Amino acid sequence: MQSHVMELAYKALDLHEISYCQAIAHYIKQVEMMEFLVFKVGKDLYESKDEAVGVLQRAED
Repeated sequence: MQSHVMELAYKALDLHEISYCQAIAHYIKQVEMMEFLVFKVGKDLYESKDEAVGVLQRAED
């Protein structure tokens, strides 16, 4: 199902202007990173939280 959703998202990107594509791609990238962090097993809650903040900060750069 996830691959089908991604396929539809890519098709939608092809139909819009470049600025829209960049905004949508940036959002998708954030969602993929958040999915990774949700399922990541950390040693403790605070360590995982710090890792999540670091990943999101790097994604915005």
